[in-house]
Amino acid sequence: MEFNRLTLESKPLFDKYFKAYPLEISEYTFTNLYMWDHYYNCAYTIIQDYLCLIAYIDQKHVFMPPVGPGGSSLKRIISEVMDYFHENHWPFIMYRVPETMAKQIKEWYPGLNIQLDLDNSDYVYRTQDLINLSGRKYHTKKNFLNRFIRENNYEYKPLTSEYIPGCMEFAEKWLEIKDGRDSGLIHEYQAIKKAFQNYSYLELKGGLILIDNNIEAFTFGEMLTHEMANVHIEKANPNIPGLYVAINQMFCAHEWKDVPYINREQDLGIPGLRKAKQSYHPVRMIYKYCLWE
Repeated sequence: MEFNRLTLESKPLFDKYFKAYPLEISEYTFTNLYMWDHYYNCAYTIIQDYLCLIAYIDQKHVFMPPVGPGGSSLKRIISEVMDYFHENHWPFIMYRVPETMAKQIKEWYPGLNIQLDLDNSDYVYRTQDLINLSGRKYHTKKNFLNRFIRENNYEYKPLTSEYIPGCMEFAEKWLEIKDGRDSGLIHEYQAIKKAFQNYSYLELKGGLILIDNNIEAFTFGEMLTHEMANVHIEKANPNIPGLYVAINQMFCAHEWKDVPYINREQDLGIPGLRKAKQSYHPVRMIYKYCLWE
């Protein structure tokens, strides 16, 4: 079994599998795997028409969910990769496994441990909810948006290549405002930089807000499935009231209004981020599991 390192040239192959066998989990776009490869350290191979990925996270080799036709053939893939792990004297571990797949694997291999990974489970919203902010539950969000519109000389723009240098400058400023020593934020900054270096090739959609002609917020994402978009990154000046609400609402309204759902990814167990994501009232969660020997 021979695994290859993930490179930019891997994109057509990954796109083919993700389009044919969408899993909904936010990790599974080529862009997400590529921009975070300094964290995931992914290698891949094809086994019996399954795209199989092994990551190296927290000094452990972990098997990511295989992408393929499913059904009984999935059990053969799990067995082959499990044997590969044992041959290399690695404990068998799976990360980011969607709920249905995780429970099926547990049924096949009852000796495996299984645990919900809530910190890495994804939040899914109705796009129209994020655009309209209607009703009592969005009353505070709507007030913030209206305040932002009232108090600022702003302009929303699609994020095209001409704005990338300015967005990178803003990302550096944002990192300094937050905490330039935080390892998680440094990883994220590196991911943003990698995405921007290959923005056109990765076929990303983005948006930004100018205030007095200065970039003060940006975001970008892409389609995850035929009815769900995935927002990879969202950054806004935290000192401008309502700006985060504005970039979220305007990006959805301008770029995703015809897409039913938006996946805004996980909260990583960060209390403030969890509270923020819950405050937008997800229509459902995409729960992910860990399995291990």
